[in-house]
Amino acid sequence: MELSFQQVKEAIYKLENDTGISFESAIVKMIECGISVITKEQPAEYMKLFGYPARYTRHEYATITGVETVTYSTQTGAYQFSMYNKISEVQRKKTIFPAIFNGVNILRLEYKIIRRRGIKAKFKRDLTTYDLLDIDVYQKLQELFIEAYQAIPKSGYQCNIETKEKVTPKVFDELIAEQYRQTFPKEYLHLIKVLKESGTLTDKNLERIRAANRAREKIYKSVEKSPLIAELDDLVLNMVRWNAENDK
Repeated sequence: MELSFQQVKEAIYKLENDTGISFESAIVKMIECGISVITKEQPAEYMKLFGYPARYTRHEYATITGVETVTYSTQTGAYQFSMYNKISEVQRKKTIFPAIFNGVNILRLEYKIIRRRGIKAKFKRDLTTYDLLDIDVYQKLQELFIEAYQAIPKSGYQCNIETKEKVTPKVFDELIAEQYRQTFPKEYLHLIKVLKESGTLTDKNLERIRAANRAREKIYKSVEKSPLIAELDDLVLNMVRWNAENDK
């Protein structure tokens, strides 16, 4: 269950009351915010479409039934974005869950700042527990969540390459290369890794390849987004928008 801004305030005041400790000046060292969305398909079908952003390392936990968890973390370890099958987690931990969610698919998405210096970098200062009662801080966390979600490239495109160029053999080779890269991002990255490890692809040539990729992206476009990602984008943005409107 997501906590609204008002519920966060009530939880902090209740914790103070129950413990007899004031949290007004307590420094926050870790923040986690996220949403749970009900999806049409199993969460694994969406998670496998999340690719490899430049600033994050991707970690995937999968079983014979499919992807269970995908976690992205920065090199410093200060920031993470993760997603997982919420129903599987509830069943594994034997947590009580509302009966209304029986038989549905729930994908959980979370943004985390797990170090104090990470919080200071994003907010330009330390945060105290009482800062979490500030609506501006709450809304800033929503913005950081959306930024992290949108920064992750998604695959599964219904790849329909468009070009206005006359198709010469050279252009055709580029079309094939671009369609492969967009349609099979994992296989593309695996090929790069194999070539790097074998010593046949130098750092200089890899940068040239990446520059050529960026140039092709401006010329050739994937016309249609993956239906599953389109569905998820709508669910995520509508949920965040709804929360923002109801927290005013």
